[in-house]
Amino acid sequence: MSSRFLLLLAIAASAGAARAAPPPAYEVVSRSSVAGAEVLAIEFQVAGALGLTSALLIRPTTPGPHPGLLYLHKLGPGGSSGQFKDEALALAAKGAISLLPQGRVPWRMKWAGDETDLAKGQGQLAEFEGALALLRAEAGIDKDRILLVGHDYGAMFGLVLAAENPDIRALVFLAFAPRYSDWKDFFNPRKKLTPAVYDGIMAPLDPMAALDKLRGRPLYLQFAKSDTYVSEETVAAIRAAAGAGPVFDVVDAPDTDHENLHKKGAEARVAWMENQLFSP
Repeated sequence: MSSRFLLLLAIAASAGAARAAPPPAYEVVSRSSVAGAEVLAIEFQVAGALGLTSALLIRPTTPGPHPGLLYLHKLGPGGSSGQFKDEALALAAKGAISLLPQGRVPWRMKWAGDETDLAKGQGQLAEFEGALALLRAEAGIDKDRILLVGHDYGAMFGLVLAAENPDIRALVFLAFAPRYSDWKDFFNPRKKLTPAVYDGIMAPLDPMAALDKLRGRPLYLQFAKSDTYVSEETVAAIRAAAGAGPVFDVVDAPDTDHENLHKKGAEARVAWMENQLFSP
């Protein structure tokens, strides 16, 4: 039996154990009210994580049941747990609970570009798995109406998380790269390993393999026509791989780019999300 097969079995077992384990308890760091919504800054601990995970929990003040959203943010300017805060507040006014966790890898712990990166990525995935479990356990949540949103690295992790959690009702992914090696030239110029070798190491977190497992679920894929990091050729390749089922939205509004796509493309995307969240 190959070492790679054993690794895949271990990862699958770990993911199953994470879903079977009780959701992490959280501590409220601060609490405020905004436009009829309650905004909690919280912290929680996931087994194996290198520290506490911080997050924003935004919930309506009206009684449930409420649909839920898990938002996974991008890297770069504005890439933090607050990236989708305004959107989450608007959806709270309509009755949705949102959880917006702060990413650790590679936001605060950078990639090394070598064999150690897989363990880092798996640790980050475990933190997001814990966040999903926390959202599912929130009082008043409708577990049958949970939607996952990811942008950039948040989308890459979100694709794998979605593939491992088929009960997530609908999925939205913005401006992601199909391979982890696609980012090496931008964020790790040391190039310790060739792209092919590096992608082989990161295969258990492969976004495109995960995308292939999402067929049949409501899926919205959004890209900017002009993107410094994700080329038109890459977008075309993702479109071909996704097939005919998903909504595929390439936003060409003036001045739309990788960094502000979540705002520039919000109107059509959020309308689709609301239909998934609030329709019978």
